[in-house]
Amino acid sequence: MNNRYSFEEVKASAKLIDAWWTVKVIDPVAFRLTYLLANYTRLTPNQISFCALILGLASAYFFLKGDYMHLVLGAIVMELSFVFDCVDGKIARLKKAGTKFGAYWDFIQDRLVQFAALFALIWSQCQHTGNTDFWMLGMTYVFADAFHRTTSFHMQNLVAEEEGRIPRKRTKKEIEEILAKYAKTHSTWKSFIKRWMVKNRLTSFPTTIETRVLLFFVSTTLNQVFWGLVLAVAALAFLTVLKSIMSLRHLYNISSNKERDFPNID
Repeated sequence: MNNRYSFEEVKASAKLIDAWWTVKVIDPVAFRLTYLLANYTRLTPNQISFCALILGLASAYFFLKGDYMHLVLGAIVMELSFVFDCVDGKIARLKKAGTKFGAYWDFIQDRLVQFAALFALIWSQCQHTGNTDFWMLGMTYVFADAFHRTTSFHMQNLVAEEEGRIPRKRTKKEIEEILAKYAKTHSTWKSFIKRWMVKNRLTSFPTTIETRVLLFFVSTTLNQVFWGLVLAVAALAFLTVLKSIMSLRHLYNISSNKERDFPNID
């Protein structure tokens, strides 16, 4: 079979902005796997998502064993699951085969894998150490993760509404326009850093992906699950506060600009 997609086309299928861990660690592997699967197989994005689900549940099984060797195996398989989870989106964008069902299922699948792995990790560590604090920390992590996602989603909607647009991912042209405006209102070095991050597809702040990696990869390979949970909860709380402050500041700036452009004559 002749190649249908070049490697450059595959790289162009990536999200314009993504998490640091995804860009620097996962994507170098995901690009190559996407290239092979897109050109030499007929696998659909949903079928690849199913592979990611199976690998994610396999990682939960390894975590359930609880000993150090299985914790490391679980961590590796979890990241392999994440690679496939990234590949399905890239192939969907590359082949223009994305569907609303696929997007919805991808979100649900991520939650299923995360909760299965978390439950397995908590259960096994509780059994091995006899420390019931794992359950409290685990439930706190679930709450912190849900609160962070809900807050972020609500803030994105508020900002979009205030800017007079539909909540969605920004296009490349829109990002360039934002960078141009940013350069006019900020110092040269700040504009340089901002443009460098956008050029390298990096988010301004860490995301829930990094907190997940902290818990399911770093803490398990170091055999420090308890402290991994503590740090993951603290990181989620910090990110929630930080992003909320930044969003509120952005909303205030938008409102102030509107008042200057359309002064209140009452």
